Amino acid sequence: LAQYESVDNFREYLAGWEKEVEPLTGSERASKFYLYASYFQSTTQLITEEMRKMACDFFDKYQNPENGMWSENLSYASTNAIHKICSIYNTFGRELRYADKIVDSTIQILKDMPENLPHNTCEIYNVWSDFPYIYKNIRKCSPGTTEEKEERCRELKMRVFASVSGAIRATYDQLLDFRLHNGSFSTF
Repeated sequence: LAQYESVDNFREYLAGWEKEVEPLTGSERASKFYLYASYFQSTTQLITEEMRKMACDFFDKYQNPENGMWSENLSYASTNAIHKICSIYNTFGRELRYADKIVDSTIQILKDMPENLPHNTCEIYNVWSDFPYIYKNIRKCSPGTTEEKEERCRELKMRVFASVSGAIRATYDQLLDFRLHNGSFSTF
């Protein structure tokens, strides 16, 4: 793959992505970041340390400091991006910025946005799996002592647990929309 043959090639490759993502907004932008992170996830062995830093800098540049997401609005698509990007950051050893805001935004998506329907069961799974990815990132990549990191995870978990009953009901009801005639569930 030519983009991994040199740092200059990789920089040019990311510049192409920037041109793609600049005009996008909302769920389209979040979905594009999901695809970008998925791509990196499948090619991590080819990426040098310098390229890893460049990739994370690229993601950091577009992260919304207001809600922690990679879009201005909250949607299942924005949590899909978190799912993949957090996995990349954990693999690359990079601290995820705005973890507290990401947790709060994800809770809001789960709990307060019944009109924001998922497109498939994977989106429902991904929104819930964001939390363990975030906790892992804090433990593995954040500064501080082990005790400080664990305390931060506990605080975030308490926020999630305080909202979980309503969120479980909302996502369960949404999940039923994907039940097939034989009782199984469609993944897409």
